[in-house]
Amino acid sequence: MTEGSDLEATNNDTMDPIVFLTPIGQKYLNQTRPWARFLSICCFVGACFTALAGFALLAVGLFGHIPQSQEIAPWFGRCVGVVSGILYILVAALYIPAGLFLFRYAGALSLLATHETTEMLENALKQQRSFWRYVGILALAGILLAVFIFFATLFLTLFAHYLK
Repeated sequence: MTEGSDLEATNNDTMDPIVFLTPIGQKYLNQTRPWARFLSICCFVGACFTALAGFALLAVGLFGHIPQSQEIAPWFGRCVGVVSGILYILVAALYIPAGLFLFRYAGALSLLATHETTEMLENALKQQRSFWRYVGILALAGILLAVFIFFATLFLTLFAHYLK
Protein backbone atom coordinates (compact mmCIF):
# COMPACT_ATOMS: atom_id res chain seq x y z
CA MET A 1 0.00 0.00 0.00
CA THR A 2 1.35 3.43 -0.89
CA GLU A 3 1.59 6.53 1.21
CA GLY A 4 -1.57 8.61 1.09
CA SER A 5 -3.69 5.58 0.19
CA ASP A 6 -7.44 5.33 0.69
CA LEU A 7 -7.00 3.45 3.97
CA GLU A 8 -5.01 6.30 5.47
CA ALA A 9 -7.42 8.87 4.05
CA THR A 10 -10.52 7.22 5.56
CA ASN A 11 -8.97 6.73 9.01
CA ASN A 12 -9.43 10.33 10.16
CA ASP A 13 -9.94 11.87 13.59
CA THR A 14 -13.75 11.61 13.46
CA MET A 15 -13.69 7.81 13.47
CA ASP A 16 -13.20 5.74 16.59
CA PRO A 17 -9.60 4.57 17.01
CA ILE A 18 -9.03 1.06 15.73
CA VAL A 19 -5.94 0.33 17.83
CA PHE A 20 -5.26 1.49 21.36
CA LEU A 21 -1.82 1.82 22.89
CA THR A 22 -2.03 0.11 26.24
CA PRO A 23 0.23 1.00 29.17
CA ILE A 24 2.12 -2.26 28.60
CA GLY A 25 2.56 -1.35 24.93
CA GLN A 26 3.83 2.09 25.96
CA LYS A 27 6.22 0.40 28.40
CA TYR A 28 7.62 -1.80 25.62
CA LEU A 29 8.10 1.23 23.37
CA ASN A 30 9.81 3.11 26.21
CA GLN A 31 12.15 0.15 26.69
CA THR A 32 12.86 0.09 22.95
CA ARG A 33 13.84 3.77 22.81
CA PRO A 34 17.30 3.52 24.47
CA TRP A 35 18.21 0.55 22.29
CA ALA A 36 17.20 2.39 19.15
CA ARG A 37 19.27 5.39 20.26
CA PHE A 38 22.24 3.16 21.16
CA LEU A 39 22.15 1.34 17.82
CA SER A 40 21.86 4.63 15.94
CA ILE A 41 24.99 5.87 17.69
CA CYS A 42 26.69 2.55 16.86
CA CYS A 43 25.81 3.14 13.20
CA PHE A 44 27.39 6.60 13.28
CA VAL A 45 30.52 5.41 15.11
CA GLY A 46 30.80 2.39 12.81
CA ALA A 47 30.46 4.65 9.78
CA CYS A 48 33.24 6.91 11.09
CA PHE A 49 35.64 4.03 11.77
CA THR A 50 34.83 2.36 8.46
CA ALA A 51 35.39 5.64 6.60
CA LEU A 52 38.69 6.18 8.45
CA ALA A 53 39.81 2.69 7.46
CA GLY A 54 38.74 3.43 3.90
CA PHE A 55 40.75 6.63 3.79
CA ALA A 56 43.75 4.79 5.26
CA LEU A 57 43.49 2.09 2.59
CA LEU A 58 43.10 4.76 -0.05
CA ALA A 59 46.20 6.58 1.20
CA VAL A 60 48.25 3.38 1.30
CA GLY A 61 47.06 2.52 -2.19
CA LEU A 62 47.89 5.94 -3.57
CA PHE A 63 51.07 6.82 -1.68
CA GLY A 64 52.33 3.64 -0.02
CA HIS A 65 54.83 1.04 -1.10
CA ILE A 66 53.61 -2.54 -0.93
CA PRO A 67 56.61 -4.83 -1.52
CA GLN A 68 54.61 -8.07 -1.79
CA SER A 69 52.80 -6.70 -4.83
CA GLN A 70 56.05 -6.43 -6.79
CA GLU A 71 55.94 -10.19 -7.43
CA ILE A 72 52.58 -9.98 -9.20
CA ALA A 73 52.67 -6.56 -10.81
CA PRO A 74 53.96 -3.23 -9.49
CA TRP A 75 50.53 -1.61 -9.65
CA PHE A 76 48.46 -4.52 -8.26
CA GLY A 77 48.87 -3.75 -4.55
CA ARG A 78 48.13 -0.09 -5.11
CA CYS A 79 44.96 -0.88 -7.06
CA VAL A 80 43.78 -3.24 -4.33
CA GLY A 81 44.35 -0.50 -1.73
CA VAL A 82 42.51 2.13 -3.76
CA VAL A 83 39.57 -0.12 -4.65
CA SER A 84 39.29 -1.42 -1.07
CA GLY A 85 39.43 2.13 0.28
CA ILE A 86 36.66 3.27 -2.03
CA LEU A 87 34.50 0.27 -1.10
CA TYR A 88 35.02 0.93 2.62
CA ILE A 89 34.00 4.57 2.17
CA LEU A 90 30.88 3.49 0.24
CA VAL A 91 29.95 0.99 2.97
CA ALA A 92 30.45 3.73 5.59
CA ALA A 93 28.04 5.92 3.64
CA LEU A 94 25.42 3.15 3.80
CA TYR A 95 25.54 3.11 7.61
CA ILE A 96 24.65 6.81 7.95
CA PRO A 97 21.01 6.62 6.75
CA ALA A 98 20.36 3.59 8.96
CA GLY A 99 21.68 5.57 11.94
CA LEU A 100 19.55 8.57 11.00
CA PHE A 101 16.39 6.47 10.71
CA LEU A 102 17.02 4.84 14.09
CA PHE A 103 17.83 8.20 15.67
CA ARG A 104 14.56 9.66 14.33
CA TYR A 105 12.67 6.60 15.58
CA ALA A 106 14.14 7.03 19.07
CA GLY A 107 13.21 10.72 18.97
CA ALA A 108 9.66 9.87 17.92
CA LEU A 109 9.43 7.41 20.82
CA SER A 110 10.58 10.17 23.19
CA LEU A 111 7.82 12.44 21.88
CA LEU A 112 5.31 9.62 22.24
CA ALA A 113 6.32 9.17 25.89
CA THR A 114 5.61 12.84 26.64
CA HIS A 115 2.64 13.42 24.28
CA GLU A 116 0.61 10.24 24.19
CA THR A 117 -1.39 10.98 21.05
CA THR A 118 -2.29 8.93 18.02
CA GLU A 119 -0.26 11.28 15.84
CA MET A 120 2.87 10.65 17.90
CA LEU A 121 2.33 6.88 17.71
CA GLU A 122 1.84 7.11 13.95
CA ASN A 123 5.00 9.20 13.63
CA ALA A 124 6.99 6.61 15.62
CA LEU A 125 5.66 3.82 13.42
CA LYS A 126 6.45 5.88 10.32
CA GLN A 127 10.06 6.33 11.47
CA GLN A 128 10.34 2.63 12.23
CA ARG A 129 8.92 1.79 8.81
CA SER A 130 11.54 4.03 7.17
CA PHE A 131 14.33 2.18 8.96
CA TRP A 132 13.05 -1.27 8.03
CA ARG A 133 12.39 -0.26 4.44
CA TYR A 134 15.98 0.97 4.14
CA VAL A 135 17.37 -2.20 5.76
CA GLY A 136 15.19 -4.35 3.50
CA ILE A 137 16.41 -2.55 0.38
CA LEU A 138 20.01 -2.98 1.56
CA ALA A 139 19.41 -6.69 2.22
CA LEU A 140 17.89 -7.16 -1.23
CA ALA A 141 20.75 -5.25 -2.85
CA GLY A 142 23.25 -7.37 -0.91
CA ILE A 143 21.60 -10.60 -2.06
CA LEU A 144 21.55 -9.42 -5.68
CA LEU A 145 25.17 -8.32 -5.45
CA ALA A 146 26.18 -11.71 -4.00
CA VAL A 147 24.37 -13.54 -6.81
CA PHE A 148 26.01 -11.26 -9.40
CA ILE A 149 29.48 -11.79 -7.89
CA PHE A 150 28.91 -15.55 -7.80
CA PHE A 151 27.99 -15.75 -11.48
CA ALA A 152 30.67 -13.25 -12.51
CA THR A 153 33.29 -15.31 -10.67
CA LEU A 154 31.97 -18.51 -12.21
CA PHE A 155 32.02 -16.96 -15.69
CA LEU A 156 35.51 -15.49 -15.29
CA THR A 157 36.86 -18.77 -13.91
CA LEU A 158 35.41 -20.74 -16.81
CA PHE A 159 36.62 -18.12 -19.27
CA ALA A 160 40.16 -18.20 -17.82
CA HIS A 161 40.14 -22.01 -17.92
CA TYR A 162 38.94 -21.93 -21.54
CA LEU A 163 41.81 -19.61 -22.54
CA LYS A 164 44.44 -22.07 -21.25
